[in-house]
Amino acid sequence: MAQPYVGADTIFVQYYKDAIGADWAIGGRIRAGVDLLVIPNFGFNLNLAFGGWSGQNWGLIEQGVGKAG
Repeated sequence: MAQPYVGADTIFVQYYKDAIGADWAIGGRIRAGVDLLVIPNFGFNLNLAFGGWSGQNWGLIEQGVGKAG
């Protein structure tokens, strides 16, 4: 039995904070896939996802990271 699905999500997160202020990032993802059930309580999942993040000052956490990816 096959159960296809599609979905999307958005994430808004604070990733850095100091005495001066905080930096926030936003990200999103779309995904599609199928659950392939072998028996009613056991199966396999195949999925494909595409997403990205955007935020300022990633370099404060790790050197060489761009503003979006």
